[in-house]
Parts: sequence; structure tokens; C-alpha cells
Amino acid sequence: MAGHDDEQLLNGELARLLREHGVAAEPEVRERGRKMDVVASAGGLRVVLEAETGFSARRQAIADADARLAQGLANVVFAVCYPDGATVASLREAALAWTLRTRAADAAHAREGADAHWREGGVADLAG
Repeated sequence: MAGHDDEQLLNGELARLLREHGVAAEPEVRERGRKMDVVASAGGLRVVLEAETGFSARRQAIADADARLAQGLANVVFAVCYPDGATVASLREAALAWTLRTRAADAAHAREGADAHWREGGVADLAG
């Protein structure tokens, strides 16, 4: 698992790569005493991405994403997992995993690992 500082660097690179794909994104945004890993704007919506390192950290990524929803910081949040060993240099080509979280999502069901609708792909796929 990467340390907190490593994840901050990855979040910064993810935001930069999303911008390359036409998505307005900023890393490490603080609001109302909370830190959001990446905040993006897509189709007029504020989208938050909560990221963790390692595909085994899916439950934590979902918990963080659902917390941002409960805190009213976004209407749409992606729980994102960087692959183990991801670096700023490798992120452009890395296969990420993500799942969309909304207020309508069944959070308890997903936290138990039952069909959380995880997708995998590169940053370009996530930006799409």
C-alpha cells in the first residue's frame, strides 16, 4: 500500500491526466473541513473522486466516496483504486478500477462486496 504522501502525488497526477482528456479537475481540494482527493467538473456536475492504492482497498474507497455524498460535498462520486505499485510515472498507462457512487446507491450492499459495478481501464476510460 502506498503512503499518504504517495497517494497525494497520484491524486495530483490523476487530476493532471484528466485535464489532458478535457475534464476540469483539481487535486486535494479542501472544503468544510474535509479533503477530497480530486474534484472535477463534467457536464455541469461537480464530481468527486476518492482514491485508494491497491485493488484490495475497494471497501475503503467506497467508504470515503459514500462519506462525501453523506457530507453533501457532491452528488456524484467515483471510488477509484490505483493498482499496487502505481507511481506518478506509471499512472498514464495504469489500469485503474472505479465504481460510481450516487445518493441512490445501495452503500451497505456494495460495501459487502456484492456487485459494486467496478470497472477497469485507463485514465482515458475514466475521463469518458
